[in-house]
Amino acid sequence: MNGGTCFFQNDVLCSQCCSFEQILEGVGNSHSFIFEGVNCDMKTTEAVDRIVRKTVEDLGFSLCDVEFQKEYGNWVLTLFIDKPGGVTIDDCEAVSKAVDPVLDEADPIAQAYYLSVSSLGIDRPLKKDADYERNLGKEITAKLYAPAGGRKEITGVLQSFTEDSFELMCDGETVTVKRKDAALVKPFIRF
Repeated sequence: MNGGTCFFQNDVLCSQCCSFEQILEGVGNSHSFIFEGVNCDMKTTEAVDRIVRKTVEDLGFSLCDVEFQKEYGNWVLTLFIDKPGGVTIDDCEAVSKAVDPVLDEADPIAQAYYLSVSSLGIDRPLKKDADYERNLGKEITAKLYAPAGGRKEITGVLQSFTEDSFELMCDGETVTVKRKDAALVKPFIRF
């Protein structure tokens, strides 16, 4: 795939050197973009995030994550939103109706896809810093790739986090876990 430079103008993508078909030949590959003079590598999900974030936030929601993946043979673009007090089906519908024309105008995805807007869900894995931030002071479970201290699963209250690790309070003891060592981190749900 040839690299290229594309520009965002007035929050709308306009391709100067290549098409999104070229960019998406291998979904998940990075491509070079310039935002207001800053060059960065960007995936499809990051481009969509950039295009719809203001619209979502203007409606009073946080855009927490964007996923673009194949499900049952069809491409699905999913926007995960949140707001204080939780998200309803009506909220998802309102966001969908608001971002649909913005995505149509920008046309950042070459192939046909379904747009889905969803709440985070109570057991959504922690992937980004914003996920860790939302869960500070709450119980989470970290499933590790390899045992550490004789345990492959650690549950505790999230005390802090950095780009590389997070700290849990487990039975009065602080445990530091490297993010790269955790296969899955998600909220702990008591039944």
